[in-house]
Amino acid sequence: MRLSKSDIEVMADIHLATLKNDILPLLGRSFLVKFYTYINRSNCESIYTIRKNNIVVAACIVSYEVETLMKRVVKNLFFSLVFAVLMMLFKKISFFTYVKNIFLSKEGVRISGTGIVYIFVSPGFQNTGVGTRILKEAETLLIKNNQKQIHVKTINHKKNGAINFYLKNGFIIECSFNYLGREYLFLKKTLQTN
Repeated sequence: MRLSKSDIEVMADIHLATLKNDILPLLGRSFLVKFYTYINRSNCESIYTIRKNNIVVAACIVSYEVETLMKRVVKNLFFSLVFAVLMMLFKKISFFTYVKNIFLSKEGVRISGTGIVYIFVSPGFQNTGVGTRILKEAETLLIKNNQKQIHVKTINHKKNGAINFYLKNGFIIECSFNYLGREYLFLKKTLQTN
């Protein structure tokens, strides 16, 4: 099911509120809306949502071709991305270096296959089981689509609650790696078919 424009705008707001250290919020709300509009139309990604009173309160974005996602985003949103980056240059010069390094870096691990791109829950619904519920719903649909495993990368920081969330939900740590001066964990989960 495709999401409405207002659903996408709510997702952008939740993303801005909950994943502040991610690169997309640095590009601004307008770019986030365009990003999720692209994801919503893509045949390579799925968006799973949980609603309360018909308003999105949690989302899980899964890519079936995670290794090409950023290249496809750049190709399809090129002018929006350039505009957002130029706007950021006026705010933070170091941001340009960060974006340049993403495309030129040879660090990290090669991630391919099906992966969680983002999972986030509106602040008022965190620690209520909504995140686990959206993850389980996504896993159920992935199993129906014959996916055998799923992976995710997350920043390796003791204050990052996502690490315990993924471990609690059956993911295992495959490795840690450094990417653009930040340490990440690569976690993987084999999906159980019953």
